[in-house]
Amino acid sequence: MLSLLLLLSAPQDTLRPGDIIKVEIMGQQGFAETGAVDDSGFVYFRLTGKLRAGGLSLDEFKDTLRLYLSPYYKDPILLVSIENLPPPAVMVTGRVQSPGAVQFKKGMTLSEAVQAAGGPGPDARLSGVLVKTKVRDRWETRSVDLGAILSGKRADEPVYPGQVIIVPKASRLCTMENFNFLLSLLNTGMTIFTIYILLTK
Repeated sequence: MLSLLLLLSAPQDTLRPGDIIKVEIMGQQGFAETGAVDDSGFVYFRLTGKLRAGGLSLDEFKDTLRLYLSPYYKDPILLVSIENLPPPAVMVTGRVQSPGAVQFKKGMTLSEAVQAAGGPGPDARLSGVLVKTKVRDRWETRSVDLGAILSGKRADEPVYPGQVIIVPKASRLCTMENFNFLLSLLNTGMTIFTIYILLTK
């Protein structure tokens, strides 16, 4: 654990756990290997086995790699790059306070994803939240009652990286603001028909 903390606190210009390293050799068509630096600071390649990478600069790692490849290649010209992937995310859009991508965490649920986007907006319709999942070359869409989840009437459900969650807008008659307005109008003795005309203008 201590070694992992030391590696993670290393300067940003050095290799760290989680970095994805791509290695190519000029003049060797088709030679390209990719490896991820593990928590101990090592990376594995087919020809070299495990190599220490954590805490080294890219140039220092290239020197180490060149030494290990010398039995197979004479004076290899190495192309070494870091090709880190973006962190896994879930897209939450529609009637939420802060729409956009939220970082996925293991075990994340639908309600947690929506809360990570600031929570539902005041005009959100929670009974018809859409969850879109890409399956091969097409999107599958399900409608989920988030209101029932938040009220404890049904179990929360997991979400997965790459999914898109859309919180729709409530119809004008269904917003809390209009509900309170409706009550105030009823208290004045106005008829239901007149209220309907006012709200649907």
